[in-house]
Amino acid sequence: MKFRKIIVIALIILLIVNINTKAFAKYVFTYTQNAVELNIDRTPPKLNIEYSSKEPTTKGIEAKIIANEEIQEVQGWKLEEDGKTLIKIYEENINETIIVKDIAGNESNANIIITNIDKEPPIAEIIEIKNTNAGYEKYANKTHEIIVKIKISDENKIIDNLQDFKILVGDKENNCTKEINKIQEEENYIIYELKLKNIEENGQLVIKILENSFEDIVGNKMSEKTLDIGIKIDNISPVIEYNQNKLEDGKILAQIIGNEEIRQISGWELDKTQKINSKKFISDIKYQKEVKDLAGNVANVEIDVKDSEFLELEYLGHISERGWIKAENNFVGTIQTGNKLKIEAIAFRTGEKVEKDFVQFSAYAYTHWGENSYAKDRITNMIYNYGWNPLSGYKTMANSEFANINNEKYIEISGAGINEMATTDLNGNNPIPFEESNSYTYGVSGIKLDLKTHEENSIIYQIYLNDVGWLETCKNGEQAMYAYNRPIEAMRIAVVPTSEMEEIITQWNKNIV
Repeated sequence: MKFRKIIVIALIILLIVNINTKAFAKYVFTYTQNAVELNIDRTPPKLNIEYSSKEPTTKGIEAKIIANEEIQEVQGWKLEEDGKTLIKIYEENINETIIVKDIAGNESNANIIITNIDKEPPIAEIIEIKNTNAGYEKYANKTHEIIVKIKISDENKIIDNLQDFKILVGDKENNCTKEINKIQEEENYIIYELKLKNIEENGQLVIKILENSFEDIVGNKMSEKTLDIGIKIDNISPVIEYNQNKLEDGKILAQIIGNEEIRQISGWELDKTQKINSKKFISDIKYQKEVKDLAGNVANVEIDVKDSEFLELEYLGHISERGWIKAENNFVGTIQTGNKLKIEAIAFRTGEKVEKDFVQFSAYAYTHWGENSYAKDRITNMIYNYGWNPLSGYKTMANSEFANINNEKYIEISGAGINEMATTDLNGNNPIPFEESNSYTYGVSGIKLDLKTHEENSIIYQIYLNDVGWLETCKNGEQAMYAYNRPIEAMRIAVVPTSEMEEIITQWNKNIV
């Protein structure tokens, strides 16, 4: 009897230890005088999960975990009186796993998934921006069109109450031209395309969506939204200054300086501040230059390169009644209604810093003595022929005989005195009659000019004839001539950076009627 009691007590102690540690199954026992009966539970509880609502809502969702047997308490949950039901209210969507244990410690997982709580209003975002200000899309003025795509999205279906998008520049509402199109609509998003033109004022471009323009089906309404497009509207032309500095080699460093960031000018160098464009010139030239700021607003500045000492191109034209006339501002000759004075000869020279054959000249002399004739310049004693001088190629400072004019050495083309009465050819024949000399029939009728290389610079030139006007500007070896027997009254010549050539030619050609 004693031995049986000892066994029973040992079993009871073992059972208590196992229940406390919950490492084994449940034991249910009955003690009698003769035996102990044990029931072992190794089965985890079966769980069923219920939610108070599966429809979209702004309110909290009650989740219930219902077991098929009594279970232990779980932190954060309420265990109902039946001992089998756990309850918790969720205020936010969630996806989590809850471990549920029965009395014996057997575990089951309850996956709580709530996705239908919606307390957020629809959101607005910019998904695409197009700006016709190519290359400078962060800037625009009233000449540009801006296209913005705006997406309104929500977890649930959207109700569209949109009346209008407000356009602001800076903090001022702007009455620009706008076109609004709904280009796509799905269950939970809408996409609008907004086209903007003729945007006045100056400042940051902003789109404002008014309060309650959109809501979702559970009643969350969008508050007022301000969307920064990231584009600066600028309708003010830049203020531009011109400045120049003479470099050690005699070239001129020209600078175009803006009061704001300006675009890089083709062929010029833009500094890090984006306010100064710089370029080197080897010869004097004056012309108008167009400058744009980043928004595309235009300003014009006069480029006035002067006092350069690198090329030092100097040229003169000779008219019998006036002598040698020095070119000023790239121009030599006479322009006046009824003028009969002709340029009879051209002389030129360049400075010591440039190669002697860098500039190349040729001129066509139309004379009284006809083809295959020769004559002598009455001032310099230079010999010239009828037709192109020289007959082929060009005269340069390297390959030609110098003429002394006004105590300076020049290269001369054609000859002075072509229109003077009684002037003869080289052999003393065929003197010019008074009537013909008084009609100013003879002189330089064509010119061809070129440079040794056009890699960085080019030469342009234009001739003028009375009753005809300025002819189209020529460049780099092209023939400037109206007719071989129509001498010119004036001409202009300039050596310019090749990058500027077409622009200057366009300005010179504005004189063509």
